[in-house]
Amino acid sequence: MSQDDSQGSQEEEGTDIVDVSGSDEGESLEPISDTQPESEDRVDEAPHEMPGPAVQSSVPRVAVPASPDAVVETLRRLREDVGQISELSSEEGSIVAAFSLAFLKLMEPLTKALPVDAGVLPLELGAVEKANVLPKGDLVVLHRDGRMESVDLTDVENRDLLVTVVSDAMPRFNALVAQRRSKIENRINFLSSVTKELQSIADSLVEVG
Repeated sequence: MSQDDSQGSQEEEGTDIVDVSGSDEGESLEPISDTQPESEDRVDEAPHEMPGPAVQSSVPRVAVPASPDAVVETLRRLREDVGQISELSSEEGSIVAAFSLAFLKLMEPLTKALPVDAGVLPLELGAVEKANVLPKGDLVVLHRDGRMESVDLTDVENRDLLVTVVSDAMPRFNALVAQRRSKIENRINFLSSVTKELQSIADSLVEVG
């Protein structure tokens, strides 16, 4: 390549260069602050007022009397309840009498006394050491100080005690009956076996004679 050609190419390349430094060096951009100036005027908040205690009315309440019809209706129901109590008490007396008779017939052949747990007895009886119910329906109590006391369970005032004693004594009474039945069955089995052998021996003696 000749020297003239190289100079021409340099001139063409020089024409493509653009001067981009057009901004003035003396000018500078100031930063924009994001914070807003505080307002000089402030609104004073009023304090909250607490509600005072509720004022109760000092006027007393006046009881409204019941109407005559309501009183009469209440008395009618009362009369019905009293009548039912009388009927139930009479029925209870008959049941207790029948129970005592049946209990006497069942218990008398089995035992003379049936033990009762002293822990189930009411505190009104005092410090009880032992207690037994008799076939005729009496509860015999032995106190810790050695005193003996007999309580009639068929008495009207002792009906609750009767229920307590019977509830505690019935499982023992049932066990006593089962024990008695077992003894009878054992005796029957024993005597039945022995009787068969004796009859066999007796028949043999008759044949020999």
